[in-house]
Amino acid sequence: MNAETLFTALIATKLSSVGVEHVTASSRQEFNEYIAGCKQTAIDANLDARYIARGFEVSTNFFNMLANIPEDLQSVCFQTALIEELFISVKKPQSVLIADGATYRFRTLELLGSMDDVSINFVNNHYFFWFEEHLKNTNEKYSFGYSAYLEDELIADQTPKFDMVLASGHNFYENNNFLEAVVGSLNPGGVLVIQATNHSGEIYSPTYKFHEYCPMHEILMNSSGKSFHIANFFGFTIFLKD
Repeated sequence: MNAETLFTALIATKLSSVGVEHVTASSRQEFNEYIAGCKQTAIDANLDARYIARGFEVSTNFFNMLANIPEDLQSVCFQTALIEELFISVKKPQSVLIADGATYRFRTLELLGSMDDVSINFVNNHYFFWFEEHLKNTNEKYSFGYSAYLEDELIADQTPKFDMVLASGHNFYENNNFLEAVVGSLNPGGVLVIQATNHSGEIYSPTYKFHEYCPMHEILMNSSGKSFHIANFFGFTIFLKD
């Protein structure tokens, strides 16, 4: 990560009235305890963390990468949630599907949990496991009702039911059926917000066909709605369904 990216992320959090609250002494302790809990669970389960076993597979290595990170890098992680908070505050959805975990969605979950008439739903995957094991009911911010769906359930039943879906790019890597199901499950006017869609490369071009998320972008650009890609930071892709 270059210094310009880090500096931009820090400015984005500090100049936002919600962002400045992301990294406080209490939020930092909460974050560190969550990551430490996830890491200990992996140790207790004898999860092989060697590169030869898993490679650089982000979704099962996040608790190793984020353990004891300095405050400025934590601010960078939490900065990615600002765009989700923006859309939630503007859209005021009644039904939200969260496709991956809580590594940076503490404030997003707190915001959703504070809303009176919102149905919170998770995709039942290992991220959901970490949430239930190490964040659920740890305090009143994360004590709310919710439902969970298997990917196969969403693929089998694509009836529109969500006003908003929050995901990361790796949810849809080589998983076109799931992406199409998520788009199908959006209500008319629904919003799909996808984080980290540049594969950490800070670049995306329609002519760069070797980009691993290019198929995801092509599906969205050919779906019934409008697709936007913002290349800043690790990339944000937003799809608005017609």
